[in-house]
Amino acid sequence: MADPSQSLYAFQSIARVFCGPRQPERKLRSASAWMLVAAAGSGAVFAEGRRYTLASGGALTGGPGSIVLQAEDRAEGEWKLYFVEFVPIRLTFPSPERLSAKVEEGGSPWTGCRFASDANELGTLAERLHTAVHMNLDSPQHGLNAHVLVQQMVLWWLGEAEESGGRQRTTDTAVLAALRDMESRLGEPWTREQLAAKAGIAPAYFSVYCRKLTGLSPSVYLERLRVHRAAELLLQNRDRKGDMADIARRSGFRDAWYMSRRFRNMQGAGPTSYRRDFVPERVATLEYPYTNHLLALGVKPAAARFGGAGEAIRPGDREGIAEIPALLSEEGRKQLLLRHEPQLVVTYGSEPLRDGMRSVAPVVHLPWLPMNWREHMQAFGRLLRREAEAAERIAALDRQAETIRDQAHRLFPPETTISLFKIENKRCYLYGIRDMGCIFYEFLGYSPHPYMRRCLEQDTRLHSVEISLRQMADYAGDLNFVVLYPDEGGQGDFLRANEHWRDFEVKAGRAIAYMDYREWLHYDPLNFALQLEKVVPLLEQQSQWILTI
Repeated sequence: MADPSQSLYAFQSIARVFCGPRQPERKLRSASAWMLVAAAGSGAVFAEGRRYTLASGGALTGGPGSIVLQAEDRAEGEWKLYFVEFVPIRLTFPSPERLSAKVEEGGSPWTGCRFASDANELGTLAERLHTAVHMNLDSPQHGLNAHVLVQQMVLWWLGEAEESGGRQRTTDTAVLAALRDMESRLGEPWTREQLAAKAGIAPAYFSVYCRKLTGLSPSVYLERLRVHRAAELLLQNRDRKGDMADIARRSGFRDAWYMSRRFRNMQGAGPTSYRRDFVPERVATLEYPYTNHLLALGVKPAAARFGGAGEAIRPGDREGIAEIPALLSEEGRKQLLLRHEPQLVVTYGSEPLRDGMRSVAPVVHLPWLPMNWREHMQAFGRLLRREAEAAERIAALDRQAETIRDQAHRLFPPETTISLFKIENKRCYLYGIRDMGCIFYEFLGYSPHPYMRRCLEQDTRLHSVEISLRQMADYAGDLNFVVLYPDEGGQGDFLRANEHWRDFEVKAGRAIAYMDYREWLHYDPLNFALQLEKVVPLLEQQSQWILTI
């Protein structure tokens, strides 16, 4: 077997995979090396004859073969994973004058499963890789970025193997690892001596390195984390009363009285008045949909992620906002936020991501898939004391949709069945109520295919369902809209040569419209307003094509 450290690794594909009550088991198959990185929830992975329990922050990698996923802890909601496929490229040295590389054939150097329970860095890299592949397709460095990120992920695994094999960590790495452990378990009674023992150095040296890496002593750093955690709980539950003891316990303080003293020293106000009166003026968002939600409320974030081409933000709206680059590392994001001093960070990112950012400011988590866009707007309204603005924005979109709905129904009656598909990485998805599904089903009142209608009856927030290309013909509607990504990886040739795709085209006839992912795969108020403006011309075009049949 070849030595994995003597190979480069090229990106092949990445997909977000979900398991939950509606679809508790998923079957995957890979002809190349792969990684599974758990971003939320937990479940069991069956691969290469073994069973692995994979929870948020964990990762598993293996060679070609079949993988079965089974969600376990359904109380936590969906189990979300990133499934990454990559190809080893063997470096060879046939002569001193020539260096060459070739894709490994036959026995892959990446054989046997490797498991890691503490792989938060891989989670961050997987998120960046998914963004690079699916959100930054217009970037001239799009392909190179994907390959570089896969290489970084493989290097993480190789470094993990070296550590488990006895290679000594650097002191900086050891201290950071101890601090990350503390960040994720604020309820434990941490002491400097415990942290130093974890890092393998003397307590006095741990204090020196902690100041070097964070600018704070271990005790002050821990207190800051706990106060910020308390602030998160206060802001997310503004209307509650009498729960200070519970907030103190969940933040790691020994009692409500002590929490109140430490909170007042750091935030300048006691917990009760902070919950009642504090309105953050400097907010940062780590994901672009939430940037758009803030702008829809008339709030300019201090620092924010922006989407790619085709989004609804005008160039002038970006002025005065520090952009968080999509591919910036977690530490890079943290340093950028520290420079711009937000009073609050909002994200739908994983718990390890939130733990890592909490030293900057309180980090409020607004779940993405479990909430619909109306609930997102209402949550932002409560958080920023802009409830009236949130209600008006929702009402304005409903008024716009009502006008567009009347025009659309004159072209196609409301009983028209519309099926929404997306082809991505040679996989097919039938859309539910999210993204373009919100436009056609929620705003315009059209009917999905009976199969999707049954799925939505079971899960009213359903994003999409993965189906086979063979099933596309079975789920075709009176009208069919298909989102295609740019022709990466020979997707066009793959579809043209696929008999199931041809069956779908024959059955759907001319009732197929191809849509630009940059315009239709969004789920926020700003993009909804633009999408509603484009619906009638799209339906008029379909109506004209059908009349010519």
